[in-house]
Amino acid sequence: MNRVAVIGAGGAGLAAAQALAARDVEVVVFEAGSGVGGNWRYGNDSGLSSGYVSLRANTSRRHTTFRCFGIGKTKSFFPGHAEMLDYLERFTDRFDLRRHIVFDTRVTSATFDENANCWEIETDRGDRVRAKFCIMAVGCLSAPNRPRFDGLEDFQGAVHHTGEWPHEGVDFTGLRVGVIGTGSSAIQSIPIIARQA
Repeated sequence: MNRVAVIGAGGAGLAAAQALAARDVEVVVFEAGSGVGGNWRYGNDSGLSSGYVSLRANTSRRHTTFRCFGIGKTKSFFPGHAEMLDYLERFTDRFDLRRHIVFDTRVTSATFDENANCWEIETDRGDRVRAKFCIMAVGCLSAPNRPRFDGLEDFQGAVHHTGEWPHEGVDFTGLRVGVIGTGSSAIQSIPIIARQA
């Protein structure tokens, strides 16, 4: 068996799929979402979905992964959400990777069968796939961290997470907004939110 299973169709999963397919290795990619791009598709924050570009990637460095994808450089040194997603979409189409991807499918288990020396992959759609290798390309940002606060279930206002931002955006006009955390998503979101709130 020469099949490789890849879990996730973000940057790492797409790069793995392209490298394997180029070597005539049978590859199947499982993606929980409806499109490619991983965090660049689903990890919106207020700056991304409200028409502003706040989340950016540093692709100005010589050795960055996105410069190695083989379809040229991004237009900007620090491309924003839309440009990065477009870049990954073009990469996917250029190397005909969609035929290897099973969208809207979440992997529910990946078990190594020592007797058969292969992985058994099961999905939420009932798929059962055996593969010689399994590449976990789920990314470090695929599972939002939701802090637990006493009384949160009683909060009457809206609660949003930058890792799962509504694609239609959020109108903060006239609202009082609290932001939990001061990481990169917060420092990019706060100025955009403050323009309205």
